[in-house]
Amino acid sequence: MLWRLVKHRHVVTNIAYDVIVSLPYLDVISHETLCVHVPALKRFREAHMDVVLTLTEPIRDLDGTLMHKIFVPKDIHVFVSICLSNNNLDI
Repeated sequence: MLWRLVKHRHVVTNIAYDVIVSLPYLDVISHETLCVHVPALKRFREAHMDVVLTLTEPIRDLDGTLMHKIFVPKDIHVFVSICLSNNNLDI
């Protein structure tokens, strides 16, 4: 249906919300597109409680210790690079 609306856009100028909601793949395609082509490249977040982040692959600390988890204490500000998420080719 979306293809028909695009191909014959001169026929329909206003698309009702119910029509857009009834398109089954539009939400999925929009979600996947926003995951790959992120509109916001980075975000700053604040932890509202103590959290332990489990890593998919271990990393080395500054002193060389292998870490599988990272502790984030409450009220700490965290920089999140959204543009690098959803780009692991191994998953």
